[in-house]
Amino acid sequence: MKTAVARGFHLEAVVIAESVISDRLHSATGTGEDRVKKNGDVMFVPLADLIDRARRRGLEPGTVEDLHIWRKARNRVAHAVARSRPGEPTMAVDDFRALAKQTALEGIELANRIKAWQRRKA
Repeated sequence: MKTAVARGFHLEAVVIAESVISDRLHSATGTGEDRVKKNGDVMFVPLADLIDRARRRGLEPGTVEDLHIWRKARNRVAHAVARSRPGEPTMAVDDFRALAKQTALEGIELANRIKAWQRRKA
């Protein structure tokens, strides 16, 4: 993640942070039966559900709130390049870059917090 940010690949860093966060939340709260096959595809537990499950298992309320805020920012970053309201332009490139960088940096910090929480749960 840090290398991606250092090289300016902020969208990639956001995606990696999401993967790390989801994996650690799943590891700390999963039942092993979360992956459900549907039409041959493997479906995974949504991040919002993993956050809620972690909250029920003792994740600090402030971290839960930070994760939900970050999850929404992650969604904005993931879709800002292509989505806009009818008749409106997509997000300006400089605004997108700033949002992606901030979201990447916050994702790295949250991933580290979740990794530490998961280790304490083990």
